[in-house]
Amino acid sequence: MRRGSAATGLLVLLVGLAMIGLAFWLAYQMFLVPPSQALKLVPGEVIDLGATATSLIQVVVKVVMLVLMAGFGSLFANRGIKLYEASLAARAARSHRPEDPDQR
Repeated sequence: MRRGSAATGLLVLLVGLAMIGLAFWLAYQMFLVPPSQALKLVPGEVIDLGATATSLIQVVVKVVMLVLMAGFGSLFANRGIKLYEASLAARAARSHRPEDPDQR
């Protein structure tokens, strides 16, 4: 495993967590929009299949993008944890290294 600094690991972890948090916040904002408004359906009027299909495709694309954002955020967070762990392991190895008698 490559050595990494603790600050870099924490920064990457926080970026990943921010991406996940943003994805969940955007998903919540999408959830607040009523389906009839998201699909541009007007009560009492004939359904325009073209406009409704276009709106549905837009919603599906947004959901896929949110899933990808959460997935990449998870990858970033995981990499940040590994970098932080590697820096701690390197620090522990340096502190427990036996002294070389020839260097006295």
